Amino acid sequence: MIQASPDKRVALFLMASYQYYLCYESIMPDRDYDMLCRDLLTDWDAIESPHKHLITREMLESGTGYNLRAEDYPQEIIDKSAGGRSDTD
Repeated sequence: MIQASPDKRVALFLMASYQYYLCYESIMPDRDYDMLCRDLLTDWDAIESPHKHLITREMLESGTGYNLRAEDYPQEIIDKSAGGRSDTD
């Protein structure tokens, strides 16, 4: 389990997806991304992130953020991703 609150894991999922699918860089090993997806699924009902609407259960079950378009990502996620930060503070 990735040690972060469910809401911070949403941001981490979005950052990792943005980096991987749009910047062609991985910020975490595939197994950690898969674990992140499983953790988000487990905590789905507890998530209160304002970005939850960008993610579906189907995405998490498939272990992918591929279907997110560049314009779907919030600017704060893009900024944190560009800065190479993996935290969400």
